[in-house]
Amino acid sequence: MRSYREHPAGVAHELLLLCKGFGAAAQLPDDYDALARDVPHRLLFVADEGFDIAPYFVAARELDYRRFCFLNSFSRLLDAGWLAKLSAHAEDEGVGVVSATGSYESHYTNLARELRPAQYLRRVAYGIRHGGRPQESMSDYLSRRQELKAAREAFDPFPNQHVRTNAFVIARDVMLGLKVGAIRNKMDAAAFESGRAGLTRQLSAKGFARALVVGRDGAAYAPEQWRESRTFRSGGQINLLVADNRTRQYAEADAPTKVFLEQCAWGVGA
Repeated sequence: MRSYREHPAGVAHELLLLCKGFGAAAQLPDDYDALARDVPHRLLFVADEGFDIAPYFVAARELDYRRFCFLNSFSRLLDAGWLAKLSAHAEDEGVGVVSATGSYESHYTNLARELRPAQYLRRVAYGIRHGGRPQESMSDYLSRRQELKAAREAFDPFPNQHVRTNAFVIARDVMLGLKVGAIRNKMDAAAFESGRAGLTRQLSAKGFARALVVGRDGAAYAPEQWRESRTFRSGGQINLLVADNRTRQYAEADAPTKVFLEQCAWGVGA
């Protein structure tokens, strides 16, 4: 809300706050209500389920806006005209979605790399050296291997082009044409964002050939330009329009971690 006050959206809109898990206005704590008391807004109360994705679909079904810009509670606006910049490209020919960030990262590839036997043995050795017990037990490892099997079915390997859902603009009728299953856990939420049947893939299958990332400079970037856009884990993120917990993780990381995160997003050559 502080960033919303500091950075005017630049285009007429209505601020809608999705109150997840509060039940009704009478249950909204005073300190929550005070956060937006001086800003024109409306409230929509939704069930405490489905992470951020399910409430977005509730809003799309119940409210007759032409377009939505969805932001989650980690999102922080970084520049004036942020909404004007995003929405300016939302009706370009062939565009199904516009986002503040995109990535080639694959949950499956990351997990497969993490669970290579050599990597696992290094973690065991590290645990023994630092406290006398393995960092990860064999049962943990086998459980993660089952997770890897599920990830193989849900996600394409790297390069897995997808827009990220921390800040994205989409038309209501397009949104309502998407299929979304039960969002029961983080894997389900990640699958909607970047899975084989996720947001970007579904839009492509429906004939929306272009998924764009828009930077602070107001320019729109096609998938092959996302790394060069300097919005997510590249170029110091100096062109980032809307920050979130993952962009903050990269910004605050030490140099080796930055390299690792950048390689997850853009490949070993990054």
